[in-house]
Amino acid sequence: NGPIYAGQTLNLTASTISGVTYSWTGPNGFTSSLQNPSIANATVAASGTYSVTATDAGGCTSPAGTTVATVMAVPLRVPYTVTPTKITTSNHGADTTVTWDAANCGSPSYHLIYGYGSGLNSWALAGGRCSIGTSGTYDWAGTPDPSSDGSRFLWYIVAGNDGNTTEGSWGLTSAGAERGGTNVSGQCGMTAKYTAGTCGTN
Repeated sequence: NGPIYAGQTLNLTASTISGVTYSWTGPNGFTSSLQNPSIANATVAASGTYSVTATDAGGCTSPAGTTVATVMAVPLRVPYTVTPTKITTSNHGADTTVTWDAANCGSPSYHLIYGYGSGLNSWALAGGRCSIGTSGTYDWAGTPDPSSDGSRFLWYIVAGNDGNTTEGSWGLTSAGAERGGTNVSGQCGMTAKYTAGTCGTN
């Protein structure tokens, strides 16, 4: 199966052949004599080429069959205690320094999503900023003007992503629900949302 995310189970399968024993080898020192072994809580180190041979009762061993497994780093959850930060009409257009906990909430990449206050209850998005780095600090130049919105403020959230098309959680509401539900932002090429990742701290 795969590609999978770190923490999920990697399943390896071989064709059924009567009366043989199986021998698997793979990355990170992996070995198994099962026909269809699994690696629970797989890490990124489990990525790579796995080989399997079958040996019959007469000692004849088949050529090795191979499969390539990919275990991707998980885009992590924004700590649920982080409240969406507001930009009001009094400070729009200014350069804003955005910070987040990259040490405890490390992801392969990050992006920023934002919306206007009138859509906050439904987490309606107005745009995003892509590839904002992994340092935990991003200088957002020229923040959008929320004056045309009745609320007159802008909110934004930093979200982790896998460096490809899957973003992590937007964080949790005070009631413990996923912000935005299962909806994908659609910003920065994101087409899937993975919410099982967690940070080292809340």
